[in-house]
Amino acid sequence: MKGGTTAHIRVTPADCISTLDVLESAGIDVKGMSFAACVSLAYSSLLGMARKAGLIEEPDTFQYLNRMQTYLGTGNNKKKHDVTHNLYERSMRGGVAVSLPPVQQSMPPQVMEEQALRELKDRFTKLNDRKEADIPLSNEEEQEWQTCFAVLYPDG
Repeated sequence: MKGGTTAHIRVTPADCISTLDVLESAGIDVKGMSFAACVSLAYSSLLGMARKAGLIEEPDTFQYLNRMQTYLGTGNNKKKHDVTHNLYERSMRGGVAVSLPPVQQSMPPQVMEEQALRELKDRFTKLNDRKEADIPLSNEEEQEWQTCFAVLYPDG
């Protein structure tokens, strides 16, 4: 899994064209890339240029958590816990397509929750990679992706 965080943004039509212009002027072939990957690459390139030009400082990676703490969604833990617990319970009864491993009784509830959430994140990552690569998902997989998305990103 890649470091950092995911930001869901709306890109204006003018910025969509500019994103493609940036990549084209850099000589990057965008065939087979999702537009989200194009935006990410153009954004990273422009930030790199700003660092190189001295417009912004090189970030101190040790400051990541301190600077990003207010944006990492710590206020949603109760809701995430409830949804994760409900999904886990439904999966044990066969009501969710996510295949979660059986949990031994000796595991504390927090470890069970973390394990279920880890499995959910892994499944979401696999499905999301396929979506971004424009590989069609079946109806069940699309529903599973939406369920995972709602759990992992409750604020949309």
